[in-house]
Amino acid sequence: VCASIRAIKEIQDNDKLVNTLSVNSLFMRECLMAEGLTVIDGETPIIPIIIGDAARTLEIKEKCQDNGLIVSAIRPPTVPVGTSRLRLTVMATHTKADLKAAAKIIADIIKERGCDKMRNHFVHSSFFVSILIFSQDKSEKRVYAPFPHKNCNFSAYAAFLIRNALS
Repeated sequence: VCASIRAIKEIQDNDKLVNTLSVNSLFMRECLMAEGLTVIDGETPIIPIIIGDAARTLEIKEKCQDNGLIVSAIRPPTVPVGTSRLRLTVMATHTKADLKAAAKIIADIIKERGCDKMRNHFVHSSFFVSILIFSQDKSEKRVYAPFPHKNCNFSAYAAFLIRNALS
Protein backbone atom coordinates (compact mmCIF):
# COMPACT_ATOMS: atom_id res chain seq x y z
CA VAL A 1 0.00 0.00 0.00
CA CYS A 2 2.79 2.43 0.92
CA ALA A 3 4.49 1.84 -2.44
CA SER A 4 1.24 2.56 -4.29
CA ILE A 5 0.67 5.78 -2.34
CA ARG A 6 4.27 6.83 -3.04
CA ALA A 7 3.88 6.07 -6.76
CA ILE A 8 0.69 8.15 -6.98
CA LYS A 9 2.38 11.03 -5.16
CA GLU A 10 5.37 10.84 -7.50
CA ILE A 11 3.09 11.11 -10.54
CA GLN A 12 1.17 14.03 -9.02
CA ASP A 13 4.38 15.87 -8.09
CA ASN A 14 6.36 15.17 -11.25
CA ASP A 15 4.76 16.66 -14.37
CA LYS A 16 7.90 15.83 -16.33
CA LEU A 17 7.28 12.07 -16.10
CA VAL A 18 3.68 12.40 -17.25
CA ASN A 19 4.60 14.79 -20.05
CA THR A 20 7.52 12.64 -21.20
CA LEU A 21 5.25 9.61 -21.30
CA SER A 22 2.68 11.50 -23.39
CA VAL A 23 5.34 12.72 -25.83
CA ASN A 24 6.89 9.24 -26.08
CA SER A 25 3.48 7.66 -26.70
CA LEU A 26 2.74 9.99 -29.59
CA PHE A 27 6.27 9.65 -30.97
CA MET A 28 6.01 5.85 -31.01
CA ARG A 29 2.63 6.01 -32.76
CA GLU A 30 4.12 8.35 -35.37
CA CYS A 31 7.12 6.03 -35.87
CA LEU A 32 4.88 2.99 -36.28
CA MET A 33 2.60 4.79 -38.75
CA ALA A 34 5.62 6.09 -40.68
CA GLU A 35 6.59 2.43 -41.09
CA GLY A 36 3.11 1.79 -42.55
CA LEU A 37 1.59 -0.05 -39.59
CA THR A 38 -2.02 0.11 -38.42
CA VAL A 39 -2.14 1.83 -35.04
CA ILE A 40 -5.42 2.32 -33.22
CA ASP A 41 -6.11 5.95 -32.32
CA GLY A 42 -5.24 6.91 -28.78
CA GLU A 43 -3.04 8.87 -26.48
CA THR A 44 -2.19 6.22 -23.90
CA PRO A 45 1.17 4.50 -23.57
CA ILE A 46 -0.45 1.17 -24.46
CA ILE A 47 -0.34 0.91 -28.24
CA PRO A 48 -2.18 -1.84 -30.12
CA ILE A 49 -1.03 -2.80 -33.62
CA ILE A 50 -3.69 -4.71 -35.56
CA ILE A 51 -2.32 -7.84 -37.22
CA GLY A 52 -5.55 -9.80 -37.90
CA ASP A 53 -4.72 -13.51 -37.81
CA ALA A 54 -4.15 -14.95 -34.30
CA ALA A 55 -1.40 -17.38 -35.31
CA ARG A 56 0.48 -14.71 -37.24
CA THR A 57 0.16 -12.33 -34.28
CA LEU A 58 1.73 -14.94 -32.00
CA GLU A 59 4.56 -15.57 -34.51
CA ILE A 60 5.29 -11.85 -34.74
CA LYS A 61 5.27 -11.49 -30.93
CA GLU A 62 7.79 -14.31 -30.58
CA LYS A 63 10.03 -12.86 -33.30
CA CYS A 64 9.87 -9.44 -31.58
CA GLN A 65 10.93 -11.08 -28.33
CA ASP A 66 13.80 -12.82 -30.15
CA ASN A 67 14.89 -9.29 -31.13
CA GLY A 68 14.80 -8.00 -27.55
CA LEU A 69 11.37 -6.35 -27.60
CA ILE A 70 8.69 -7.04 -25.02
CA VAL A 71 5.28 -7.13 -26.70
CA SER A 72 2.04 -8.97 -25.97
CA ALA A 73 -0.10 -10.90 -28.43
CA ILE A 74 -3.80 -10.18 -27.84
CA ARG A 75 -6.01 -12.83 -29.45
CA PRO A 76 -9.55 -14.20 -29.24
CA PRO A 77 -11.47 -14.44 -27.01
CA THR A 78 -9.98 -11.18 -25.66
CA VAL A 79 -10.61 -9.49 -29.03
CA PRO A 80 -12.94 -10.48 -31.89
CA VAL A 81 -11.70 -13.08 -34.40
CA GLY A 82 -9.71 -11.41 -37.18
CA THR A 83 -8.61 -8.47 -35.01
CA SER A 84 -5.67 -10.02 -33.14
CA ARG A 85 -3.06 -7.46 -32.28
CA LEU A 86 0.29 -6.78 -30.74
CA ARG A 87 0.25 -4.60 -27.66
CA LEU A 88 3.23 -2.40 -26.88
CA THR A 89 3.76 -0.40 -23.73
CA VAL A 90 5.77 2.82 -23.97
CA MET A 91 7.56 4.18 -20.90
CA ALA A 92 8.81 7.65 -19.97
CA THR A 93 12.32 6.18 -19.72
CA HIS A 94 12.42 5.12 -23.38
CA THR A 95 14.55 7.37 -25.57
CA LYS A 96 13.43 8.56 -29.00
CA ALA A 97 16.20 6.40 -30.50
CA ASP A 98 14.88 3.34 -28.58
CA LEU A 99 11.35 3.95 -29.83
CA LYS A 100 12.38 4.59 -33.42
CA ALA A 101 14.53 1.45 -33.47
CA ALA A 102 11.73 -0.62 -31.92
CA ALA A 103 9.22 0.64 -34.51
CA LYS A 104 11.61 -0.31 -37.32
CA ILE A 105 12.20 -3.80 -35.89
CA ILE A 106 8.47 -4.40 -35.42
CA ALA A 107 7.63 -3.16 -38.93
CA ASP A 108 10.36 -5.27 -40.52
CA ILE A 109 9.12 -8.38 -38.71
CA ILE A 110 5.50 -7.71 -39.67
CA LYS A 111 6.43 -7.07 -43.31
CA GLU A 112 8.55 -10.24 -43.33
CA ARG A 113 5.54 -12.22 -42.08
CA GLY A 114 3.31 -10.83 -44.84
CA CYS A 115 0.75 -9.06 -42.68
CA ASP A 116 -2.28 -7.86 -44.65
CA LYS A 117 -3.20 -5.01 -42.29
CA MET A 118 -0.46 -2.57 -43.38
CA ARG A 119 -2.23 0.77 -43.61
CA ASN A 120 -2.01 4.09 -41.86
CA HIS A 121 -4.46 5.56 -39.41
CA PHE A 122 -4.34 9.07 -38.10
CA VAL A 123 -3.61 9.75 -34.46
CA HIS A 124 -6.56 11.36 -32.74
CA SER A 125 -5.95 14.08 -30.17
CA SER A 126 -8.15 16.84 -28.81
CA PHE A 127 -5.62 19.43 -29.98
CA PHE A 128 -1.96 19.86 -30.82
CA VAL A 129 0.71 22.26 -29.61
CA SER A 130 2.98 23.86 -32.18
CA ILE A 131 6.00 25.82 -30.94
CA LEU A 132 8.51 27.58 -33.17
CA ILE A 133 11.92 27.91 -31.49
CA PHE A 134 14.51 30.40 -32.74
CA SER A 135 18.06 29.68 -31.62
CA GLN A 136 20.93 32.13 -31.27
CA ASP A 137 22.46 30.99 -34.58
CA LYS A 138 19.24 32.15 -36.34
CA SER A 139 18.09 28.59 -37.07
CA GLU A 140 14.51 27.58 -36.38
CA LYS A 141 12.98 24.40 -35.13
CA ARG A 142 9.31 23.54 -34.94
CA VAL A 143 7.98 21.29 -32.20
CA TYR A 144 4.61 19.70 -32.91
CA ALA A 145 3.01 17.51 -30.26
CA PRO A 146 -0.42 16.59 -28.89
CA PHE A 147 -1.54 18.34 -25.75
CA PRO A 148 -1.66 15.32 -23.43
CA HIS A 149 -4.78 15.95 -21.34
CA LYS A 150 -7.05 18.65 -20.04
CA ASN A 151 -5.41 18.78 -16.59
CA CYS A 152 -1.90 19.27 -17.98
CA ASN A 153 -0.21 22.60 -17.20
CA PHE A 154 0.33 24.21 -20.61
CA SER A 155 3.35 26.34 -19.58
CA ALA A 156 5.12 23.36 -18.02
CA TYR A 157 4.36 21.22 -21.06
CA ALA A 158 5.64 23.90 -23.48
CA ALA A 159 8.82 24.30 -21.42
CA PHE A 160 9.28 20.53 -21.46
CA LEU A 161 8.87 20.39 -25.26
CA ILE A 162 11.37 23.21 -25.77
CA ARG A 163 13.94 21.60 -23.44
CA ASN A 164 13.56 18.30 -25.32
CA ALA A 165 13.90 20.01 -28.69
CA LEU A 166 17.08 21.81 -27.67
CA SER A 167 18.78 18.80 -26.08
